[in-house]
Amino acid sequence: MNQTENNQNDQRQQLVQQVLDSYFTFRENLPQDGYIQENKTTLQIQDELETMLHIDVYDIATYMLQHKYVPTTEGDGSVSWAIWRMIDRA
Repeated sequence: MNQTENNQNDQRQQLVQQVLDSYFTFRENLPQDGYIQENKTTLQIQDELETMLHIDVYDIATYMLQHKYVPTTEGDGSVSWAIWRMIDRA
């Protein structure tokens, strides 16, 4: 990979990080007062971010693990990320 490609890759990774940081601003990996559980799959997160930036599911899953989000099993046996979202930002 040449220097230009390295720079472009670094810029893309910074953008991915920025978009994911923004998406998770009002979301946490553990239950807290004023938060509701809102589990999502990696594909659901990807779909929600798609209008802003295409982010690979691997990048999303890596971000989730780095920020200590954990998978949880849903009632139907499927797996999603355990996410708690702030409900009152006043």
